[in-house]
Amino acid sequence: MPQEWVWARVIYEACCGGLVGLGTDEKTLTSAIVLNWGTREVLRDALLHFFMWKRGQMVTLEELIYGEIDSDSLRLVMLDFLSGSIALHGLCS
Repeated sequence: MPQEWVWARVIYEACCGGLVGLGTDEKTLTSAIVLNWGTREVLRDALLHFFMWKRGQMVTLEELIYGEIDSDSLRLVMLDFLSGSIALHGLCS
């Protein structure tokens, strides 16, 4: 199994509460971002495919981030990590 798929699973579990479904694990999510900063393009694609596989529907990066992460600052980091550019959608309203 490619490394990016393993990290996609880690991020999925961190965003969706893992086995117990109790919110976002921000420490694990942050660690996954830091450890994979150099391979974010490949990981982004794997993450979107992983969410499609788990949920049975396509998801956009914004839907993923705004649907699963409550912290505005962590959303900003995730948007920068996954898209490569900082987006301020909803943070300045």
